[in-house]
Amino acid sequence: MEEAVVRQDHMVDKRIVKAPRISQDRLRDMGLEWFYGTSEWDYLSEDLLVLSEAEVGAYQQAADECLDLISRATKHVIEKFRYADLGFNSRVAKLVEYTWNHKGHLHFLGRLDFAGGLGEEGSIKLLEYNGDTCSMMPESSALQFEQKMGSGFAGNGQFNHIYQDIVKRFRELLDANQDKHPSILLSHMGHPEDRLNIDFLYAAAIDAGFEVVDICAMEQVVFSPDEGIFLEKESGYVRYDFWYKMLPWEYTVSEEPELYDLLEQIIMSDLAIVINPPYSMIYQSKGLLKLLYELFPESPYLLPTYSNPVRLRGRAFVEKPYFGLEGENIRIFDRNNEELEVNSGDFGHNPMVYQEYVALDKDSDENIYQAGVFHASSINGLSFRRIDGLIIDEDAEFVGHVIE
Repeated sequence: MEEAVVRQDHMVDKRIVKAPRISQDRLRDMGLEWFYGTSEWDYLSEDLLVLSEAEVGAYQQAADECLDLISRATKHVIEKFRYADLGFNSRVAKLVEYTWNHKGHLHFLGRLDFAGGLGEEGSIKLLEYNGDTCSMMPESSALQFEQKMGSGFAGNGQFNHIYQDIVKRFRELLDANQDKHPSILLSHMGHPEDRLNIDFLYAAAIDAGFEVVDICAMEQVVFSPDEGIFLEKESGYVRYDFWYKMLPWEYTVSEEPELYDLLEQIIMSDLAIVINPPYSMIYQSKGLLKLLYELFPESPYLLPTYSNPVRLRGRAFVEKPYFGLEGENIRIFDRNNEELEVNSGDFGHNPMVYQEYVALDKDSDENIYQAGVFHASSINGLSFRRIDGLIIDEDAEFVGHVIE
């Protein structure tokens, strides 16, 4: 086993400070009791990472450049009709191109996941982009701030204006669609974490000026190709001009083709604005990682990524499914092509990409740290996940930060 693959010289221990545990009563008051965890596993770490202003600025710069490259790569996919390179069939082209070219379909919210950034200059590397059904909003916004205020670092800064920026993005969405009624339906998949993210957006939509804001499970939404998107209430059917979904576009394409056809008719008949827009399915595909490297190999933030692991012979690499969640079906190999770590899951039927492995920042307890940088109207927040292992998955802890 290659020592360089499993260990880094740089340790993050010196920047870890303790924050008091947020009480269950306080979480209940905030409507976030789900985050209290269990005796076996606590999602919220009681640690905070202390970062310098320069380090936070480096994450912002990395996110800014990567978002620009992603936008340029998306334009390239559309112009060169390279949907197959991202795992899509040609049927998605019409809706992707329509929403990309109509200014009312603003991309709303996303999160870039990075390796590095906790010490070594120039170490930040893009691992993937969550550009459609982004999560981790309540903890990265409200709970991270709560941890800072409850610690001895209340006077310190924190790169965290996530909520304010989402409110701003909602307002920009309304301004770009002034012919639409300010009514929005927010739909979740029934998972507690999904619902908490939807509750977070509910408050932001009200603050942004939406006059009608409702929440429902996905199966309650009524779709009409001739009239739009509805929810049945006791008083009758209510129509909405905006719809936010926690259902990924790529899942709709592959698993719910009838729903996809309905949404295509609704969107192209200008009956509703769907958030995030259909072109965000390009962002979700890990195939985008190899396209980014193909188009912009000189970017310091991109890792060599290919369709064939042979291109990475002699180097450690990660195998990732084009479409996957929570680290499922990830495999990591050392430079001798020996498997170091593997996660099972539901996405093994996907085509795979092969990305050069880069070791994440690590503490002396062998925990690795992955940074997540959020954006909506602008780049607006930073938080971390950590785990004892090599793959960040659903068992990872949430770690907040303060600025020294």
